[in-house]
Amino acid sequence: MALEQVQTVTPVLVHRDPIETSGSRCPFDACSSSAQKKWSSILTGVSLAESRGFDKAPGGAPANVACAITKLGGTSAFVGKVGDDEFGRMLVDIFEKNGVNISGVCYDMHARTALAFVTLKKDGERERVHVL
Repeated sequence: MALEQVQTVTPVLVHRDPIETSGSRCPFDACSSSAQKKWSSILTGVSLAESRGFDKAPGGAPANVACAITKLGGTSAFVGKVGDDEFGRMLVDIFEKNGVNISGVCYDMHARTALAFVTLKKDGERERVHVL
């Protein structure tokens, strides 16, 4: 059986003061996007094809926000699925090291964690390719 390549689209819960939602109080704001393994070009001002190499880094805007919230003294949680692979385990380890609650993480042995290759071109625009 070949492994499916699935983007790990997940909600990230960020704790704030309780908010009113339809008459009940909810302690989290939710945003949805992906947590992914990002490969950033070691050079700026070049296209992806021109880059001579890439550095690995965790990515996904809500995932970055979840880590930043905990560094600022808040409470956040990552709830979602990652591939049961080295990249997925590394992302969850980074969340844990940054104080993000990981009790809602699911590892999927039939999926691979999403990858993104990113560079900053000369015109200041980012170029990216997602490998799902």
